[in-house]
Amino acid sequence: IKTFIALYRKKHPVESIPTFKTIYSYIRQGLLSIKPHDLPVMYRLKPRKNHHSNPKGKNKRILGTSITDRPQDVLSRETFGHWEADLVKGKKTKNEPAIITLVERKTRYAITKKISDYKSLTVKDAFEEILANNPALFTSITFDNGSEFSLMSELNTDVYFCHAYASWERGSNENFNKLLREFIPKGKSIHLFSEMDIEQAAQAINRRIREVIGLRSSEEYFQQCSI
Repeated sequence: IKTFIALYRKKHPVESIPTFKTIYSYIRQGLLSIKPHDLPVMYRLKPRKNHHSNPKGKNKRILGTSITDRPQDVLSRETFGHWEADLVKGKKTKNEPAIITLVERKTRYAITKKISDYKSLTVKDAFEEILANNPALFTSITFDNGSEFSLMSELNTDVYFCHAYASWERGSNENFNKLLREFIPKGKSIHLFSEMDIEQAAQAINRRIREVIGLRSSEEYFQQCSI
């Protein structure tokens, strides 16, 4: 809805249109035919908590170079080639597959890869394959501080780690993971989804128009930046 409003305002600058918060309020009050369950992600009209002052995992050992040591060009999102990474998991059972998700910070473009399990060596091998196939695209990767990423410092790119329990430090990646859950709900086994299913879901998300990147799709912006 936010994107629709932004696009409508761009095409009809003189017309008046309610804010997205007002429209969500109308939906909750039942004033529109659309219902909350019709929207994959319902915007929460609550003030965001300020997580940034004191991450819970501040004193937990970081697996390698800390996110606090990232250079300014990573933080500013002005430079292409800096990524955030995580795993999306299904059922927490032995030998359950997982999905690697990588999001480029400037364009919000995502790459996914299904892996057989989330053991650290499996994860490392998968990332090595991704980097080998796309070496020019990667300047750095920022990872979660989970044990499955314990071997990531061996990758042939700059690697940084978030504080424990501070997923907001990989905000673009976390947002993509939430969008991916529209296609792959929590609790569903990743066994049920083929590599093609996962790639098509990522492609659908990459093709959405995004207000945060100037009413472009991540796919379009990524293609412009990666030339």
